[in-house]
Amino acid sequence: MNDCVVDVSSKNIYDIPSIFNDTSQQHMQNVIVSDYNLVPIIDTARLFKKIGVLEETEQLKSEKTTKV
Repeated sequence: MNDCVVDVSSKNIYDIPSIFNDTSQQHMQNVIVSDYNLVPIIDTARLFKKIGVLEETEQLKSEKTTKV
């Protein structure tokens, strides 16, 4: 799988989880954040992916859009 580069330097800190969720749906194996001040978020995203949180969030999002 490909790594995914996510540019979060201009994003609000609260937008970052949704950025990871949008990216993970496509092809996220590892996340490389271009703003090096946010490096700990990389480990958080990998942990969330490992335990299935990112996928679960995407599944819930798709269920919401299906119901509408």
